[in-house]
Amino acid sequence: MERVPPAESNLPSAKSTHAPKTEPPVLLPLRDPWPKRIMRFSVMWLLFLIVLRLGWGWYAHHHLQAEIDRIVAAGEPLFPEDFDSPPVPDDQNAAILLKQAAESLQLTKEQKNALPIFKKNQPMDDEELETTRLIIENNQTAIALARSARSRPSANWGMRFQRPAIFTLLPLLAPQRDLAKVLSLASRQRHQHGGDQESLDIVLDMLAQSRQLDRHPSLIAHLIALAMDGLTADTILEIAPELNVSGLGNDDQTGNQSAASLGQIRQVIDVLLDDESWCEGSRRALLCERMFQLDCVQMLMGGDWSYSDLMNFDNVSGNKSHMWGRIVSSPFLPLFEMDGWYMLRHMNGMIEVCRQPTWPIADGIVGPLERSANIYRSAMIQFAPRLRYILLPSLSRFIQQNYTVAAKRRQAAIALAVRCYMIKYGNKPDKLTDLVPEFLPAVPIDPMSNDASLYTWARLPFNFWPADSE
Repeated sequence: MERVPPAESNLPSAKSTHAPKTEPPVLLPLRDPWPKRIMRFSVMWLLFLIVLRLGWGWYAHHHLQAEIDRIVAAGEPLFPEDFDSPPVPDDQNAAILLKQAAESLQLTKEQKNALPIFKKNQPMDDEELETTRLIIENNQTAIALARSARSRPSANWGMRFQRPAIFTLLPLLAPQRDLAKVLSLASRQRHQHGGDQESLDIVLDMLAQSRQLDRHPSLIAHLIALAMDGLTADTILEIAPELNVSGLGNDDQTGNQSAASLGQIRQVIDVLLDDESWCEGSRRALLCERMFQLDCVQMLMGGDWSYSDLMNFDNVSGNKSHMWGRIVSSPFLPLFEMDGWYMLRHMNGMIEVCRQPTWPIADGIVGPLERSANIYRSAMIQFAPRLRYILLPSLSRFIQQNYTVAAKRRQAAIALAVRCYMIKYGNKPDKLTDLVPEFLPAVPIDPMSNDASLYTWARLPFNFWPADSE
């Protein structure tokens, strides 16, 4: 009998009691969550900024310090204490008497407004003469003090710069201009009454006053001194056409005690042609401006000022800023150090301009410097525009004013020399070189000429002699 295999059963056999083995799943690495990515990126970016800030700070500080070292090595004043005036004994200090003279002025508001209006080649009318008489009578003390101040060789105006130097209060200098106007009126009045010797003595008082005021290092003091010197030159040009001078061989003035002497004329001419003292005064004023700029930058670097102070510059007190303000300011400090470096280099160029012989030549240097300053985009423009315009103003007009007043002084010197020549020889010189060396040491350069050429008849504005040209 054939054996039939058993039918397959759907029941699991004993051998298949366990489920078949499967391959374990492959575990993929988990992706970083977004917060971790952001944190890691932020840390890397912060490290990069720190390294950039440190490198930038080193670069800016290196350039600024190198410029400071170069200036100090040249022996130029740069810090506030460098501008402290040396002590001067009271009996040699003209500033004491000039202050007393200005304080003793007795002028009404109407009289101040009347000081003085020049009418070229015209005598004062009756009203002007009466006003002048009252002003001079009421201010004899001031006039006498100005005369005494001329004999004192130096001046210390008692100025000490305190940090922040830009907020140091200047002494009252404006009354010195009123004193110069009173002296000008007195000189003109003495001349109209025939007292030319006294008139020129007062002119010498005015020249001494302006030079003593120019010893003050500030730019404002130099501008006031320039205005006073221009007023003196106008006074000379007013009185020169009819000035009586003795000692020239003219019989009509022999023994005239009220006539000006040739020695006085030469003394006035020497002072008028002394351009070196005015060049030094202009340089000293610009050096002081440079000191203001650097002091402000160092106030920032030392933590005395902060970014918030600069945003409200009118209320800066100079006190130590709060820690929070210093922290906020820290990222921007290299910007201001670079500003300091730029301002020092800019002012160095301006200071050297003062040595140029004429304004057109100087303007050829000032113009590019001014345009560069206007184009320069600095931290001050972005964060402290008021500070920028205070610390980096346009100096073109300031420098031009120096040459304008120099032209007036030289023209006044020529006027006095021509007057002496006309008194002695009875006619005007054919050319200005005829005045050399008897009345002028040399024909002055016209400071407004393009090529530093000498003055000629055609270049002079005078009209009290025929305007011939050479």
